[in-house]
Amino acid sequence: SAYQLWLNLGNSGAESVFLASLTGPQGATGATGSQGPTGASGPQGAAGPAGATGPQGPAGATGAQGIAGTNGNDGATGAQGLAGGAGPQGATGPQGVAGSDGATGAQGITGDAGPAGATGSPGATGSQGPTGTTGAQGIAGTNGNDGATGATGPQGPAGPAPTGTGIVTVSGNVLQTPGALTGDVTTSGLATTIGTGKVANAMLAGSIAASKLVGTDITTVGTITAGTWNGGTIAIARGGTGSTTKNFVDLTTDQTVDGTKQFQKAATNATAFNAGTSLTIDFGQSNLAYTSGGGASPGYTLSNLKDGGAYTLVMTSASNSGIPLFTATGFTFKNMGVVAMTATKHHIFSFIAIGSTVYISMATEN
Repeated sequence: SAYQLWLNLGNSGAESVFLASLTGPQGATGATGSQGPTGASGPQGAAGPAGATGPQGPAGATGAQGIAGTNGNDGATGAQGLAGGAGPQGATGPQGVAGSDGATGAQGITGDAGPAGATGSPGATGSQGPTGTTGAQGIAGTNGNDGATGATGPQGPAGPAPTGTGIVTVSGNVLQTPGALTGDVTTSGLATTIGTGKVANAMLAGSIAASKLVGTDITTVGTITAGTWNGGTIAIARGGTGSTTKNFVDLTTDQTVDGTKQFQKAATNATAFNAGTSLTIDFGQSNLAYTSGGGASPGYTLSNLKDGGAYTLVMTSASNSGIPLFTATGFTFKNMGVVAMTATKHHIFSFIAIGSTVYISMATEN
């Protein structure tokens, strides 16, 4: 530190002594400016008007600037740090620490500025003439009492009855001449018309009498979510069955159809179900399926088998061998001439479900 360097130069004393040695001498105090002369007193004003203000005394001269203190001496330069010793063979030794710079001497204290000369005192102000006194405020008079309420006048004669046709309105407690409504609801005589889109569903929360829904009153019907159709037969061309006794058969969804049905042409699957490499075969997708999954005596799980159904599974894996094992919930399996599969060959397995038993037969590629 700068204090330690100061001690190293042969000085002695506490840090306060060191800091005092860095302070320059006190500058001399500037001379005090001379007192300005006192302004003459104005003459006594006559009673009534205000006396004239005496003239302003001249300002005192500004004292001279104090001499600036001298700058403190520069601190001594720190000694050069020792060079680091040579490191062992191999790694280079660290660079020696550079000696710290000597501390800069403190700035000498600037001498105090001389005090400003005193301001001359103003001349005395003439005395104010007396002001006449204000008369006292008169007392406010009290408010008079309210007069009594007059008697009610007689009933006026009745106005003429409105004439004409339309909607009768009241304005200012007076019936107005009948006229037509305008806006969202309009009238023409006794007929009222509601504008398009002005009646919301919430306004029709109750029932509408059947007598109000007659003939061509309704031309468009939205979605009907509940109720029973009691009208006539709906033609097939309009989405009906064309019959009052037969149910409609939807061939795109699962549906139970009773009674004997005959098809004039073959009924086939749209496509065979590709199970990929899976050993789980979903015959709900198609009663004809195929898979490339297999191996040595592979096990297959069959789903969506039904009593009376006939199903076919083609196995295309070249690594198949041994006799496969088939399982299905609620069914037992019986092999009918099933033998071990031949590697590199394709195999076809047929399943016929009778009750809870599935009969299996097979064919192997030549």
